[in-house]
Order: sequence, then C-alpha cells, then structure tokens
Amino acid sequence: MASTLARRASTALGRSLSTTAQLSAGDHHPANPSHPPALLLRDFIARSLATYFASAAPLGSGAGLPPMPSMAGQADYTRAVAALYAAQPPGSWLTPSELFSPHYGRAVAAFIVGHHAANSVNGSPLHIIEVGSGRGTLARDVLDALKANRSGGGKSDSERGGSLYGRTRYATLDVSPGLAQAARTTVRAAGHGPGVFRQALGDACEAGGWAAAAGALLVGDDEARPGAARPATPPPPATPYILACEVLDNLPHDRVERVGGGGGGGGGAWAQAMVRWGGPGSPAPLEELHPLADPVVAACLAAALEGEGGAAAPPPPPPPPFLARLGDWVVGEAPPPWSLPLPTHPSRAGCLFLPTGAARFLSAVGAAFPNHTLLALDFDALPSMVRGGGLAAWHGAAGSSSSTCWGAPLVSGPPTPGAPAVDYPHILAVNPPGSADIFFPSDFALLARLARQVAAAGKGPPAVSTLVMKSADFMRRHAPDLAATATASGWNPLVDDFANTAALVVERRGVGNVENKT
Repeated sequence: MASTLARRASTALGRSLSTTAQLSAGDHHPANPSHPPALLLRDFIARSLATYFASAAPLGSGAGLPPMPSMAGQADYTRAVAALYAAQPPGSWLTPSELFSPHYGRAVAAFIVGHHAANSVNGSPLHIIEVGSGRGTLARDVLDALKANRSGGGKSDSERGGSLYGRTRYATLDVSPGLAQAARTTVRAAGHGPGVFRQALGDACEAGGWAAAAGALLVGDDEARPGAARPATPPPPATPYILACEVLDNLPHDRVERVGGGGGGGGGAWAQAMVRWGGPGSPAPLEELHPLADPVVAACLAAALEGEGGAAAPPPPPPPPFLARLGDWVVGEAPPPWSLPLPTHPSRAGCLFLPTGAARFLSAVGAAFPNHTLLALDFDALPSMVRGGGLAAWHGAAGSSSSTCWGAPLVSGPPTPGAPAVDYPHILAVNPPGSADIFFPSDFALLARLARQVAAAGKGPPAVSTLVMKSADFMRRHAPDLAATATASGWNPLVDDFANTAALVVERRGVGNVENKT
C-alpha cells in the first residue's frame, strides 16, 4: 500500500506542482539552484535537536517534592510543583518519571517483573535497554525496586530461581554524552555497579546505536559506542525489554500536505515538506513542497490513513488561546487545556505531521532484536493539536486546508538573561536553528499499526501483539503502592495528573500474553 501510495502521489504531484497558482503566493519557496540541497524535514529537525541538546541540559530534578500523602489535595500538589519548578534552572522541565520518583520507576519495574515471570523460565536473565536515560532517575528507581524486591509481580525472587536483580543487565542508549554522564552519576551513587548497569552512546533510530547497546549488555562495556570492536560470536542476548519514556515526543517527524484540491482539506495529492538550509551562519531555512517520494514518509502516511479512505473534513474552529485556558485550569475554572476536543483522525486534516522518526526507531529495534518487548510512555496530546501550529499555521492562508496541521509540535526556546522563554509559532521561526526544543504529540494507535507493519515486513516472529492504554490505566495496573502517591483528598497525581499521556506495549516474540487492543 505504501509503495502504491508513493507512486500515485509522485505522479499526481508532478502534474499539480507544475501550476504554481495552486500554492498561495509566499506559502512555499520554489527550488533555487543557488540554495543548498533540500533536506527532509525530519533531518532538519534531527540536526536542530542535536544542537539544542548539546548546548542545554533542560531536564530538571524532582528531588524536593513533599510526600504526596502529606498534601491536602490537588491545590497543594499544584503549589508544590510550582515551587519545585521555581527552584530549577531556567528553562528546565520535569518529566513524570522525575516528578513521581521513585513510584513511577517502581510501576515500570513491576510491569517488567510480572511480564518476565510469565514469559520466561526460572533463572532466565533479564535484559533492559532504556532509550534516552535523562538524569538516570528511571534507571535508578527500576534497579532499586529490583534490588529491594519492591516491584511486585507475584512470585518472589526465590520462587523464580534466585535473585532476579543478580541476573539483570540494564543498559542505557543516549545520543547526549552530557546526559549519559549525569545518568551514570545518579545510578552509580545508588550502588548499581558495572555488573548491572552499563551505557552506550548512539542513535536509537540507527543500527549502530543498537549494536552499541547490545555490546553494552553482552560484552560488559561501560560506555559502548557505535563501531567499537566486538567479539566475532557474542552470546545471544535474552529477549530484551526496551524502555522509551518521554522519548517519542522528541523523535523527528515529517510533514505532508494536500495540494491542488481546492482548499478545505479535501482532494488533491499529498506533498512532502523539504527544508533548504546551509547550516550555521547561513541564511534562514526555507520550506518547499516536493512530490511525495520518500518511502518512510509514504509508509507512515499510508498507516495514518489506513481504514479511513483518506476522507477529509474542514478543521474545527480554533479554541481560546492556550495560556488563557491554562490559567483558567490552574484556578479551577476550566478543564485542562488538553481536554478540549481534538481532531479525531489525521485524515480529517489537509496537513499532517508523521512520526517517521518513530517508524525508523521501531524498524531499528526490530532489526537488532527480532524478539523484544517495548514499553513506551509519552504524551498523546499537546496544546498545539488544538491551536493549530507547526509550519502549516505559519504559511497557510486563513481558511485553507493548511490553517490547521494535525499532530503539530510545540516549539519552545529557553529563557535568556533578561528575557522570558519563547514559544515559536513554527519550526522554521527558531533563530538560530537549534536554539529551541521541538516536541510532538504521539498517536499511539498509529504507532501500534506501524509496529505491526514493521514486524510483518522484517525477520522474526510472524505476528506482533500491541496494547495501548492511558498512563493512568498503566499505573493502576502496575504501581505496587498507589496509597504512597495519593493526597489526603484521594486525588492521586500518579494517576490523575498528566491526563494527556499514554502507554504502548509492543511484544515481538510470537503469540504472547499481551492482547491486540488497537
């Protein structure tokens, strides 16, 4: 389906783009031989984020949050989190695994222990690879839970054939040496040595990154890197657990848009966005629309439109400004900003951001470990989804199909001396490129479809099972002590906060215990 879609789109676009009247003047920049070669949008985003994370470490620490049972309710919790943010370096943010430490990590550990007990024989090793370890808080909390046997999961270590912690190898895979060092410091300070905790540097969307992670698990490298020497025949790894918590939102995306359909999001052929940019010191990047030709973009678009026939509807009217809705929510006069109605399906927009980075990630994981279990937790909605945003909101004419772009990211730069943080209207508005964070909402149902397509196209088990649930449901199932995170009123931040997050479990080991719920 994807290849057919790509061929049809390419042929149709070759005709439609021959008439420049079908694109609004100033919306896109025609190809210019004097410009540098055009990049896929995902490659431009990858370069921008690499620059951003190399120059800033904006991940904050949740240390200092009072015990949640000591809080009267949601209002106390909100004030405590605000005070915690005020104590962080400017521009920092707190992920759920940081904010709810150690309870978040204990829930992840309980999921792993229970699943491992149900799908392995006594005495089997436990291999875990965490992508994007941040400050190392999740790794430390998971290993602490395994070591203290606080992770639940039914049978005791002795009943499973000895200490599970003693059979555990936990590796992290990071692109940032600075964050990898911070994670190492955190985990080593908790007493987890190189016999249990190892690290690798590399890109989780590339084969070399996973080769480094496998080397860290199997060979015992403390900091494995892509291309490092490996034994000719290393021992086969156990079926690993892959953790990707707050990772999907920073994976690069591509953008496609219908052209030549007369507006309103219907008809026309799909075009892919490309960016011309010569690198640091060069003129501002420019966007162009090109015929749909990239196979990863085509495959993701086919998966996004699967079962919907490509039908499109006009975008919904814009809601009130996000900051106004956020203020109303803080004072208790409105629901959370992300609770407003969202576009129900990508085919209802004439412009889509597609998770091509996640598709490459799923493919790279499957190639390295045909049998594995993936647990991903991330945002399934962001304010940009209800306010439009992204490139389309910048160049789209009012009322056209590009005035709302499904899955658009938030683009936010850190504060600078004498100036507050900056929210940019679109990716190309960041000046200079690489000075702002770019993060996307995840369509977990689409990711589950992509995971099944990747498994069907690759080597290994003929079937893959997937499970999608809200993060609240995941925590209710696996958190070993929900009373430890409940306030006096019964409101529980671990379950009730971050309502715009979800979990995805992908199991590739033949028919397993995870049912296909998507």
